[in-house]
Amino acid sequence: MRSTEMNEQQPAQQSEQKAEQKAEQKAPHTAGAFDIRTFIAGLMGLFGLILIGAGLFGPERTADSVTEGRPINIGVGIALLVFAAAMQGWAMWRPTVVDAPASEE
Repeated sequence: MRSTEMNEQQPAQQSEQKAEQKAEQKAPHTAGAFDIRTFIAGLMGLFGLILIGAGLFGPERTADSVTEGRPINIGVGIALLVFAAAMQGWAMWRPTVVDAPASEE
């Protein structure tokens, strides 16, 4: 009796597993770390940190006619960090949805 019950349960379990796999395949997912905005945010953030470091620990600033003695590296570095935060916030707020590949049936 046990073997017939097990035989009846196996097809039911297999059909449930197939249905779950189809649902997973059809469900759209987000690009996550592969979103271009994430790459841009990471690079701009890194460049911003490098510029802030160069502005703080670099050679002494001289009175230049263009910058008028202002710490331009620090200002641009902060602007890049703000831009990077905005890009990452945008990527998290409106993630890119990737369609599931077409299944062969």
